Amino acid sequence: MRAKNRIKQTLAVLSALAACIAASGCGPGFPIMTKEQEALVTNVDRLVKENDALKARLAALEAQEGGSDVKNDVDALRQKVAGVNNEMDKLRQEFSFVQGAVESDDYSKTEAKDAVRSVSASLAQMNDKVASLETRIKDVEAKTAALKDAAEAKEKAQAQAQMAQAGAEAAAQDAKPAQPPADDLYAKGYKAAIDKRLDEAQESLAAFLASYPDHKLASNAQYWLGEVYYAKGDFERAVLEFDKVVKKYPKAEKTAAAMLKEGYSFEKLGSVKEARVLLEDVVERFPKSTEAKLAKERLKALK
Repeated sequence: MRAKNRIKQTLAVLSALAACIAASGCGPGFPIMTKEQEALVTNVDRLVKENDALKARLAALEAQEGGSDVKNDVDALRQKVAGVNNEMDKLRQEFSFVQGAVESDDYSKTEAKDAVRSVSASLAQMNDKVASLETRIKDVEAKTAALKDAAEAKEKAQAQAQMAQAGAEAAAQDAKPAQPPADDLYAKGYKAAIDKRLDEAQESLAAFLASYPDHKLASNAQYWLGEVYYAKGDFERAVLEFDKVVKKYPKAEKTAAAMLKEGYSFEKLGSVKEARVLLEDVVERFPKSTEAKLAKERLKALK
């Protein structure tokens, strides 16, 4: 009678353990037989909770960006965790088998205790595997954290470099000498041209045109830049600069003068035909102008 009672108590322990694993965790507090069995129940409860915690940490790692190496590690860990889960399922089946054997009186008292010890040994093996998974997951977590820190450090360094570059550009901009207003810059170039300070005139007039291409004095500046090259004897460049006046500012005050001086420049280059065409255009387009009178005189000389 006592033996049967002890077997029934063992059956109660095994049934509680099976329910514990199936429900992913429980604890002692039900009829137990020995300290060994009580420890077994406690270990099952702890092991299931640890395994669930590892699965949660693994899921967190899968959600992070860690590169191909980390992805491979996570894939391997996922397979390991799945293996442990399968072994827990087998253990639950073992519980069911022992339960059936005890209920049919196939197990003696000694055999029942041996069955519990066998289950305990299986749990110990799984405990080692879960501990190994814990170590590997910690390694992957550390690797992922290191990659994250490196990425953040790189972003920080890039941001600092961009800020430094912006500061350097701002400082360089501040260091540039202030450019005079448009009218002053034009006046400076015009006066230099009149005074035959040709290099200074060229620099100022070119700067004016670069900064204020749509200014009301832009056509005048373009004309005087042509005059500077004409005075320097650079007649090819003079042709180009005078032609810009004609093309860009066809109704400007200096257009007739630019056409006239462009014709003179072609004559200097020995291109008499082109010079004659331009001078005739001056007479035709601006018949009452001073430039037309000068063009007629030059045309007589070219015949």
